[in-house]
Amino acid sequence: MIRTATFLLAAALGLATAATAHASSAPLAGPGQMIYQHDGTETTRCTIGFAARDTAGHRLAVTAGHCGVPGQPVYTRDGQRLGAYVDVRPDDLSTQTYGYAFIALDPDVDMTAAISQTQDIDHPGTARPGDIVCMYGTTSGMQCSALETATDQAATTIGAITNGGDSGAPVVRLQDSAL
Repeated sequence: MIRTATFLLAAALGLATAATAHASSAPLAGPGQMIYQHDGTETTRCTIGFAARDTAGHRLAVTAGHCGVPGQPVYTRDGQRLGAYVDVRPDDLSTQTYGYAFIALDPDVDMTAAISQTQDIDHPGTARPGDIVCMYGTTSGMQCSALETATDQAATTIGAITNGGDSGAPVVRLQDSAL
């Protein structure tokens, strides 16, 4: 199952994908990036879906709702701090509602909309059955499949394309680089 709710939410809240960052030694936040959070007893890994700005211009990264709690810091694989969770809507599996988590990026963190040197996320889109989508997870890498079902809350693919650690990963429709 892929989680389109995060991407649909971004469109509803007026989030825009971030412009590609300039080269520097600052930590970088962008789609498909591995992130870590520590709850005191365990370190968990998730994936950034995309970096964005809200309508007030605050710099954010978005991931899955079960990845963190408000106030919890978020780190890169190398231990560099990216920011902290500021808003979390957890998953509600009883209603098949998938959550989201917003990370407020620290001032020294650069942002990018690029998944790779050849693939930028261009804009939010509406998923439809039959669309070919690719997920860019930190465990599974790039995995593509056709959508079997698609609603405003969630979509399913024909066959599994995710594994543990891919939570929050960007899912992109290749035909138009839409989220």
